[in-house]
Amino acid sequence: MEYLQRIGKAASMAISGMTEIEVKVLDATGKENWGPHGAAMTEIAKASRDRESFHLIMKILWQRLEHKHEEWRHVYKALTIMEFLIAQGAEEVVRELRSSLGEIKRLQEFQFKEPSGRDQGINVR
Repeated sequence: MEYLQRIGKAASMAISGMTEIEVKVLDATGKENWGPHGAAMTEIAKASRDRESFHLIMKILWQRLEHKHEEWRHVYKALTIMEFLIAQGAEEVVRELRSSLGEIKRLQEFQFKEPSGRDQGINVR
């Protein structure tokens, strides 16, 4: 069932005019309980070497970093992918992240506690 939902989601994104790499990045930074898969991160890293794809990837990752509170998984996964891109992606990733270090540092203050009291913000901080 989950597989069918993912295919439906990918199909609707494709119909909306999104590129394959945009769909991959959005899927890798989704709200699921698990982190981005290694294969997906590797594909994103390879795609980051293409100038157009690089801009699409980074645009989505920066947008994900803007999410708040209960969308903490989007932020956490975007940071995970950024860390992977530093090691495996285009050199341009490092340059862009260095120039936007303030945007990343502000996440040191990220806060979100579940109604049960569990601090999920710590995953981002």
